Amino acid sequence: MTGTAAEVANIMGDYDVANLDPKFSTAYFVVMGIIIILSIAGMWKTFEKANVAGWKSLIPFYNLYLMYEIAGRNGRQFLLLLVPVVNLIAIFSVNISIAKRFGKGTGFGAGLTLFPMIFFLILGYDDSVHTPKQKEEVIGA
Repeated sequence: MTGTAAEVANIMGDYDVANLDPKFSTAYFVVMGIIIILSIAGMWKTFEKANVAGWKSLIPFYNLYLMYEIAGRNGRQFLLLLVPVVNLIAIFSVNISIAKRFGKGTGFGAGLTLFPMIFFLILGYDDSVHTPKQKEEVIGA
């Protein structure tokens, strides 16, 4: 397929990003801003309920490390999120563990993965309580 720039432009038609309706752009940015603020608020409150400073939810990668600790797992397991395909299983698994630490079910954990902006907001502002992982008893001690 060999096409000149004129042919490619003709195929694309009259689509021009510069001519988007300014009202649409403004509404889009307002809606996205609200979603981002609500997501931050939900994560912040969830971290605070788990006795972790809320501001730590804003730091990329460190917040994932802390999410694994909130879930009662080894924090270094967050490195599994860097492995393709394994990361899908890992994020579902950790979110289900987080949900269970707050007394929620597996479905809520799936919701944390699929719709985090909604479910972390619910988790942060409901009356659930985080139950930290208990240290295992040493047998024979």
